[in-house]
Amino acid sequence: MKPAPLALALVLLTSACATAMSPGPKTPCGLETLDHVIGQPWSEDLLPPRDGRVRVLRPGDMMTMEHLPERLNVHLDDEDRVSELRCG
Repeated sequence: MKPAPLALALVLLTSACATAMSPGPKTPCGLETLDHVIGQPWSEDLLPPRDGRVRVLRPGDMMTMEHLPERLNVHLDDEDRVSELRCG
């Protein structure tokens, strides 16, 4: 193999790896920007203003099973602190 095609092949392989390792799309409910609320006491003012739905779930709460990717689910612990955030 000549040097030029070898160099081109290396460039193509390297760019393919970089593309595969690049971060995926942001979550539909925007939870990637809300890590700072985990462990915080829950209040309506804890989240920044948002266009999508928010569902607050306490231990033992019943919930519907429909999946709405743009809805933010805020899971609270027994002390009303945010324990988990999920889209759905």
